[in-house]
Amino acid sequence: MGRLSLVWRIFAVNAAVFALGAVVLAASPATVSFPIVLAEALVLALGLTAILLVNLILVRRSLAPLRRLMELMRRVDLLRPGERLAVAGPAEVQDLGAVFGEMLDRLERERRESGRATLARVEDERKRVAQELHDEFGQSLTGVMLMLSRAASHAPGELRDELLEAREATRAALDDVRRIARQLRPEALDDLGLAPALSAFLSS
Repeated sequence: MGRLSLVWRIFAVNAAVFALGAVVLAASPATVSFPIVLAEALVLALGLTAILLVNLILVRRSLAPLRRLMELMRRVDLLRPGERLAVAGPAEVQDLGAVFGEMLDRLERERRESGRATLARVEDERKRVAQELHDEFGQSLTGVMLMLSRAASHAPGELRDELLEAREATRAALDDVRRIARQLRPEALDDLGLAPALSAFLSS
């Protein structure tokens, strides 16, 4: 039975049950008359019930490898990649387990690729925002600082002090913008690459 396919296992089980029923019926003194009487109908019903129960038990045993495979499939967690099933049983069950393993490989590969693509999009957006903060907003603040310095050089005393304070506040805002841009996308990441940038970050 271990070398038979699932179809032939079930066929063999059914054939054995029906053959056993035929042998028992042939060897028993029971007869069926026409029209059938109640006692004979009861004997037939009990015999059929016994045959069906034996058939059910044997078919369940034949399908046990498939049931075990289903239980193994339910236990697989995609959050723990690399987990595979050790499948035993008929050739069909082993083939089904192999197909399920191939599906897991494909899902894990697609999950990795999707994660990389999402990370790349996030990094591109962070780089774009950092670039805009550094170039556009930073240059605008630098221009404001120059304008305040020029205005302060020609302004009277009290107004000059206020303009210088405004310039220092603008300088602080510019420093904050540059700090945020560096946090969004460290320059070392573009200049050196990921591994050297991490080493420089950890050593600092």
